[in-house]
Amino acid sequence: DRLKAMVVAVAFEGRSIPVAWWCYQNEDWPMGLVELITEMLGWVGDAMDALNDDRKAIVMADRGIGNSPKLINEVVGLGMFYLMRVTRTC
Repeated sequence: DRLKAMVVAVAFEGRSIPVAWWCYQNEDWPMGLVELITEMLGWVGDAMDALNDDRKAIVMADRGIGNSPKLINEVVGLGMFYLMRVTRTC
């Protein structure tokens, strides 16, 4: 009966502006978490490429998804930088 949403947003002047999102049924994930995030970041990267400037995205994530080496590799593969919040170091 309820939807969940994964959102990619741009930080601008202290606000968060959604630029890509995917809504799905509560327990009906369309794909794995990393794949879902990578897909949406790809959309954002394509839009940035269409602007024809040299800006690069910095992907910021909290500890909920920032601990994934697979996600970090995908972000780098998209030509983006990252800042991930982690809870501890090894």
